[in-house]
Amino acid sequence: MLPARRSGSDERRLLGEMLIEAGLVSRRGLESGLEAQRTGGGRIGFNLLRMGLVTPAELYLFLRDTLGVLSPDLIETLTTGPAVDLLPARIAHHHGIVPIRVEDGCLALAVADADNPFLLRALEQLTGLRIDPVVCPPALIAAVLDRFYPSELEPGVWFRPFGDGVFALSDRRRGIRPLRPEAVRPEAPASHWLRALGGEAIGRGARSIRLEPRRRELEVTFAGAGGALETIRLPGGVHAGLARLIEGLARIGSRGRVVPRDGRITWLVDERRIAVSVRGVPGLEGEGFTLELRVERMESMASGDLAADLPPLAAAISRIAGRGNGLILLAATSVVEARAGLGAVLTLLDGRRPRRAAIGDWAAGTNLAVLARRSDEEDLPSAPLLARALADDPEVLALPWIEGQEWTRAAFAGAHDRIVVAPIMAADAPGAARRLRQAGTGLPGFGSEIGDVGVIGVRAMERLCGACRRPCDPATIITAAGAGNAARGDYFVSHGCPACRGSGTLALEPVLEYLDLGAEDGGRRSADPGAVPAGEGRRRPSLFEAGLRKAAAGRIDAREPIRFLLHEQT
Repeated sequence: MLPARRSGSDERRLLGEMLIEAGLVSRRGLESGLEAQRTGGGRIGFNLLRMGLVTPAELYLFLRDTLGVLSPDLIETLTTGPAVDLLPARIAHHHGIVPIRVEDGCLALAVADADNPFLLRALEQLTGLRIDPVVCPPALIAAVLDRFYPSELEPGVWFRPFGDGVFALSDRRRGIRPLRPEAVRPEAPASHWLRALGGEAIGRGARSIRLEPRRRELEVTFAGAGGALETIRLPGGVHAGLARLIEGLARIGSRGRVVPRDGRITWLVDERRIAVSVRGVPGLEGEGFTLELRVERMESMASGDLAADLPPLAAAISRIAGRGNGLILLAATSVVEARAGLGAVLTLLDGRRPRRAAIGDWAAGTNLAVLARRSDEEDLPSAPLLARALADDPEVLALPWIEGQEWTRAAFAGAHDRIVVAPIMAADAPGAARRLRQAGTGLPGFGSEIGDVGVIGVRAMERLCGACRRPCDPATIITAAGAGNAARGDYFVSHGCPACRGSGTLALEPVLEYLDLGAEDGGRRSADPGAVPAGEGRRRPSLFEAGLRKAAAGRIDAREPIRFLLHEQT
């Protein structure tokens, strides 16, 4: 049974007072929002966001800490039984929305922005219900999308609620391959056209693809490393479907007016990964897109930098090295991030436990290349692979992705007498803890004999380009007060130039957080995945704050942590 909901007047009064106290809105701004609510209806948070009276990023941080108090029944409904059957998965993923519940012919809809006035009208036509938009933190929406909606909506196309969207350009095992553009039927799905253009670009050795809609055709230009241009023309009707697919995969279809329409897609070419940077550019005949094809290069971190950035992690690894047992999970959204997390663990171990083994070739990504669940693949059998890996009694064991109970049990069991490192597909460290609990395998009473059990959250964020960086004032998006302990420094963004966008290389920097799951107290602290161990005196720093610190130090593009906050931050 759901808890009793607050009345509309109570919600308006409580939320308004809290927003003013937090400094997110002025009293005059609140009065304007309340007047708009009285005349046009809707909730106060949505009206404030729609009228530009509150900054989205600040509102998300505010709701992250207060939504459970303001609307506990909303949180319970979203996390246990949202009305997902009312909206197709593609629409929910593309726009970043989740239907909550229906009451008296009105559908409460979780949204993260208020920038598309036509979306709500279209949804009313689709569902036959009045729409009541409820502003929720993007992380909450992403978690619900991940749990209740499928991610692979058609073969080789994964709309993921966190991390980059994934598109299989070719996969021999699944019979996915690109056709030549001239062999694709005009009425073919947009994925066939994108696959054909991607294959053509790789065949031509192009580093970028520019899609420009004209009145009766779609002009596609391939640019090579030397700037040479080659253009082909496609039927004009292809553009609409391609645009929707690219926007959805790059996760810019749900982005509001605050962040530039920049995003990334991961293309899989069998075992290879290609990072595709996407930029949407408005035009007279519709929105055009530029897709830059780049190879990911992750920067390594020195032991001293890791210890300075994450003292709790350094202390945990030191204890693990001394005892010789423990479990470190790597919350990551890609194989690149998982490898960076493993590298951080090995760097901090500093050779103190030299005998190592891995299931799967971590260096090449084998057994780690599957970035999303695939319906035609079963879990790898753990018993024979474990037996082979344990033959030489390694002190450090790296496992493949934790997906399913078999590998989760193997990870916890193996950590009794050695150091086990295992990646888990999650947006961040608290998300990994929740995923374990939701799967029914998480955080058993593992006892102190395992030693430390923790999660390293790893996200790859784009480094600044020294050739084209320009100053950025993040206060236009989020204030230092809203960001908690925002680092002071000079923030920059990369404008885009041949040295970075045209270089064929995407330089990434790992941004880390550490969450202690409380092994030594029987897992009791794990009930609050964001809690800080006693004595630390402040909230555990998040990935967003870690990204801000690196941006302030001039190491990564300032848009990277902001983009993470606006669409994934927990």
